[in-house]
Amino acid sequence: MKSFEQLKSMVVFAQVVEQGSLTAAARHVGLTRAVVSYHIKKLETQLGLKLLNRTTHSIQTNWPITNG
Repeated sequence: MKSFEQLKSMVVFAQVVEQGSLTAAARHVGLTRAVVSYHIKKLETQLGLKLLNRTTHSIQTNWPITNG
């Protein structure tokens, strides 16, 4: 089941990026904000890198994202 959890974490991460916030992503996927945060931290640990820059007012990826 490890791969299913990794997939779930990736889906949650994608929603955070798409929605622009942990709270909005949590609402969208039907999880609490704490669980969304847990998935992001878990994914960052597994990958060995920081995926998001978090501040109290915004979330940004650590790389540019383009639609192309």
